[in-house]
Amino acid sequence: MVQLLTEAMVLATAGGALGLGLAVLGRNLMWQFRPPQLPAAALDLSLDTHVLLFTMLTALGTGLIFGLAPAWQASRPNLVAELKERAGGDPYSGRRIKLRDVLIALQWLFAWSRWLVLEYSCSASATRKGWIPDSKLTTWRC
Repeated sequence: MVQLLTEAMVLATAGGALGLGLAVLGRNLMWQFRPPQLPAAALDLSLDTHVLLFTMLTALGTGLIFGLAPAWQASRPNLVAELKERAGGDPYSGRRIKLRDVLIALQWLFAWSRWLVLEYSCSASATRKGWIPDSKLTTWRC
């Protein structure tokens, strides 16, 4: 159990550090494309200790929460009963819905919803929006 939690925390810390690195790169990129009338002293885009602390605490909390479930399940295996139950039969007979299956389904759901939002926002931005002044009835085009 300790090994699984350690792995989850290491991965979460690496993800948090990668996120901070992307934040620094994104901040520098956005700063290069700022409007010319905006003076350099008008905005403070520095990453202070509050941002660093929040990012690391969020990463560690996520690693702890999502590392506990697999670690807890792995800490109590009953391999003999599991092998006897599945010996010679259908491997999916009597199968319960496990936490891993729910997490995989949620990941698919989030991936599809993100794709749908991006797809429809792109197609919506390509259409002409607004009032149609030449029609007899005034309607709103989406």
